[in-house]
Order: sequence, then structure tokens, then C-alpha cells
Amino acid sequence: MPNGRSARRQRFRDGNVFRHIGILNDGNQGTGLPGDNSPKLPLLAFSGDAVSVSGYRLDIDDILIECRSLQGHLEITAHPQSERKIFLFCYTDSFVRLVPDGTDEAYSFVALPGEQPETLRIDDPCEYVSVSIPTALFQKRLSVLLDRPVERSLEFVSFPDGKLEILDILRDQLQVLPATPILRTKMLVASRNESLRNLLVDCFLQLFPNNYLGVLSDDLPTIAPRHVKRALSHIHGNPHRHIAPQVLADLSSVSKRTLQYAFQSVTGQTITDYQRLLRLSGAHEMVVSQVEIPLKAVAEIWGFGSYAAFGQSFKKAYGVSPAEARRGRELGVKGSHREPPASGGTQP
Repeated sequence: MPNGRSARRQRFRDGNVFRHIGILNDGNQGTGLPGDNSPKLPLLAFSGDAVSVSGYRLDIDDILIECRSLQGHLEITAHPQSERKIFLFCYTDSFVRLVPDGTDEAYSFVALPGEQPETLRIDDPCEYVSVSIPTALFQKRLSVLLDRPVERSLEFVSFPDGKLEILDILRDQLQVLPATPILRTKMLVASRNESLRNLLVDCFLQLFPNNYLGVLSDDLPTIAPRHVKRALSHIHGNPHRHIAPQVLADLSSVSKRTLQYAFQSVTGQTITDYQRLLRLSGAHEMVVSQVEIPLKAVAEIWGFGSYAAFGQSFKKAYGVSPAEARRGRELGVKGSHREPPASGGTQP
């Protein structure tokens, strides 16, 4: 795989063996789980005699895209891991999911890997588009799009409905991407410009079925009940503290259950989660804008029990460690300053 970060185009023709040129097995090893010392399995394993008769490959920073026409027989086994997501698109139901009970099903769109091993058979002939995107990119973009840290894992639907027109449009746009002026523009601007990469990631987040679609597409209520507004005002007035739900309920003389239900309906989060993410966003702001404050002190100021717990929560939410965010800020590459996110999207 090319090491450069600029967009590149590579063509393959006439009898190249698929499993030797496909991006689908480019260096993707292991489960991606922390502390996993078990023997590493390749992300995708191949069997069969399929060959690619034509096609192209694009490298756009860390995103890899291929469009190919295959002839022959091919089976792909995907093993669970957390480092990358691979998306497959074709124009006919050429991706056959092999299941133990023999009730094989054909699909036009697939997201791999899932929570369990999956085996696909690709029917001959097949013209397909594949896209490989690091999971860390999704986490970073989610935190930007939601304007708050992200803790819940992103999960794509492995075998979405083939009748979704939006996926047809996404596939068509990916297929013609090499011929579009936007790609030439990407090659002309500075290598640190991430606009095209972010656009591709956003397309998958907002078009390919996943567990964040509802949050990304629906606006949160702008009018909150009085007791929720009062709770939000108290929380934002004391962002470093963890305030018990009962204390917040007592401010408006309502029951804890009443406040908790209304609070989650308005913000999309529990009271506890809202406060934790608010503290995390405040800590992020301090990490990147007040570099004179030691990172351990940042963790203490914002109420995290230990620096290790702070670092783990920070990286899960922002895709980088506190030290990496601060270093990127100093270099002017990553972790740039932005306004503190409004947890849940609702301010008092």
C-alpha cells in the first residue's frame, strides 16, 4: 500500500489475481481488541480462482477505494475487528451471504466486518466498488458532527436493504469519483487538507445505515420544560462538579423520575452521561488551549478519578490521546481549537 497521503490512482488489467491486488487484505491484521495476545487472523481471508479483468484503485489519505470487474469464483471470510470498516457495493445481488443452515441470501450492499465471522460468495461476473475506512476516522468525525464527545460504539448494518435508493446513489458517486474535478482539486491543495476525506466519511455516516443515523438526522428539541432548563442552567454553572439527579430535581420541586425522563427526551442523554460528557468537552478545551497546564492537572480539575481513566475516555471520544491532541495543537495539525461542545446539543 502506498505510504503517501495524497490521492493516487492505480489501474490493474488483464488477469491480475484478485486476492493479490485487492485493498481488502492490505495489512489489516488482528482483532483490534486491547490486550489481545491471541494469534492474529487477517481481516479478510480469500479462496477461489477469481481474477480482476479491469478496474481502478484510489488512495485518499487513509481511505482506500476500488472499483473492479471480477470473473471466476471467490469466497471472502471476514473476521471481527475494530480497526477498519469495509463497504461493498454492486449493481446486482452478487454478494451471497453463506449461513450454516443453508438459507443463503443475496445482497447488493455489505458492511464488514460484523460482530461475528461472515462468509460471502461473489457470483460471476461481478462489478463492485469497495471502500475501506479506519474506525478512528469515524469516531473523530462523529465528535465533530455531534459537537460533543462520542462514547457509544458506531455500528453499521452489515446487510442493509438492497432497495434503499440512497445507497444506489452513493455507489454511483463512488464509481465515478476518479473522473470528478473534486479529486483533481484534492491533488492540487496542501497535503494536510482533509476536506475530501471528511466528505467521504460524512457520506457513510449519514447515508449508510448505522446506529447514529437518527441522532445525525433529527434535530433535538429547542424548547425544554422549565425544570429541564433549570437543571441545565445549574449543570452549566458548575461544569466541574458531578451533581446528583435528586439535587437537580429538588431545584424545581419535581420527582427525580420526572426530571430524568424529561431531561433525556430533550437532550438525548441521561443526566449522568450529560455531565460526564460536558466535563470531558471542558477538559478537551483545556488540553488544546491551555498548554501550560499539565495533563494530570487537567484530569483533576475536571473531576476524573485518575489520569488513566481520563486518557481512556478522551481517546474514545476524540480518537486521539490527550497528549496527541496537545501535540497536534502545538504543530497546528490536529486537535485545533474549537468552541466547547454543547453536550446533547441543548444549552439553558
